[in-house]
Amino acid sequence: MATPLAAAASFTMGYSVGHLTDPFQAIQVDLTLQGAKAAGLKTLPVANANGDSGKQVTDIHNLIAQGAQGIILVPTDSNAIVPAIDFAASKNVPVVVIDIGPGGGKTAMIVRANNLRMGEDAANWLAKAVGEKLETIEHSIEPLDSSHQNPEPVKEVHSLG
Repeated sequence: MATPLAAAASFTMGYSVGHLTDPFQAIQVDLTLQGAKAAGLKTLPVANANGDSGKQVTDIHNLIAQGAQGIILVPTDSNAIVPAIDFAASKNVPVVVIDIGPGGGKTAMIVRANNLRMGEDAANWLAKAVGEKLETIEHSIEPLDSSHQNPEPVKEVHSLG
């Protein structure tokens, strides 16, 4: 029986990201790859779709052709990525989707953040930090992907004090 380290060393991970234009995505990719390498996983070069959902579907096929045994995916478009997720499932390649949930398909796991809650926590922290100098905080959450699952930004105003 292989040791966990030997098993990790024989596992090849792919990563497909919808875009790397915002710092959050770039940092998330860097930290994920660092963690994978620290765990002894082999990693393929990151596939950056640059906001093109068709390219991202092709990227998933290419990662599998290059030997990916598991893929981390941040979709460009929740619905357009479903055929790629189905293709991965047909090849027994598990897909973990992070940040933006897919419109369907069989995934190993979906990891999403509660952005509204994070905004509320940030507003509460800011209110405590500035005290009575601040009366209201307004924030908005823009649509998450090009499929426009959330067509209107969520806007909230918090009264403080």
